[in-house]
Amino acid sequence: MNRQFPALRGIAIFLVVINHSIVLSLQSISQYGLQKTPLLEKNILLMIKEIGVLAVPIFLFLAGSFMMYSLTGKTIKEGFHQIIPALKNAIIPYIFWSTIYYFLVLILNNESYSIFGYGKNFLVGYPYNFVPILVFFILISPFLGWLSKHFPLLLIAFICLYQIALVNIQLPGVLGFQFPGWMNIISPPVLSLPLTLWAIFYPFGMIYIQNSEKFKTFFKPLLILFGAGSFGLYIFAALKEIEVIKFQLAEWLFPIFTIVLLPFINRKSIPFLPFFENLGKRSYGIYFMNLILIKFLIYLSANFFPIIYKVETLLVILLACITIFSTTKLMAAIEKGPTRKFYRFIFG
Repeated sequence: MNRQFPALRGIAIFLVVINHSIVLSLQSISQYGLQKTPLLEKNILLMIKEIGVLAVPIFLFLAGSFMMYSLTGKTIKEGFHQIIPALKNAIIPYIFWSTIYYFLVLILNNESYSIFGYGKNFLVGYPYNFVPILVFFILISPFLGWLSKHFPLLLIAFICLYQIALVNIQLPGVLGFQFPGWMNIISPPVLSLPLTLWAIFYPFGMIYIQNSEKFKTFFKPLLILFGAGSFGLYIFAALKEIEVIKFQLAEWLFPIFTIVLLPFINRKSIPFLPFFENLGKRSYGIYFMNLILIKFLIYLSANFFPIIYKVETLLVILLACITIFSTTKLMAAIEKGPTRKFYRFIFG
């Protein structure tokens, strides 16, 4: 297993926190009728936020790699026994923190749903849209593991074509033509949008971990090409985000080019390595808690300290720092305290 992977997971969750801090603080300006952020500052924040589209692809790539590592040498039947703990670690914290989130928005924003509505929210992953696709891939990972071992190129080609088809369904005509209506049958309920965005990354992680040396040998001569492509696509995606250009596929292509570069990152070259490795170890818990904490902090700042919105960038920095510090400290305290036996049920 590549030694840089825990730090990369930490970088991914750091991007999630930054992304949510920017998006939610900007949204709160209209929600609470506050002074608008200057256009230049807003655009810079939105361009920084756009780096966050890498987070879920990184998580899925690493999750697929680790799952394949644990499935190595096991039959499909044995694999299904192997995934039960992974499912528990994914689903139980999701239910726990989703319930807390729904309670929070009920208190702060009077946001409530019917019983059917709450059930639908749990099913589709509101507000944690990463979880349904993670659970889906965990469920089928014994089959994917077998396919990735025996037919790696065929599997990755099929999923790539399937994802391209989903993109053309979600954005009709983006490929220059439209599918007939009956093609919508390949777009599954609940998972249609997550698969459109991220279908390739979990299987790619499974295939990579079994063929890492071949992968590096093949892609090493192409690193400059993929590096330039990744940077260029980020620029296009960022410019699209601030409505300077219209390039709908930029945000979709950017992670695909970037994910190829991850295995070539030297662990020792990652700045603040211990910090990111600690975040990586606690990433799933931070993922659930960050939305709750950021929403609560925004409510407090908007109602009791609105002057801070005069410098939106400062608010974003404070939100991210407080969120990361408090969540990691809470998880460390529970991990070492008398409640440590509940750690997995709470944080995964």
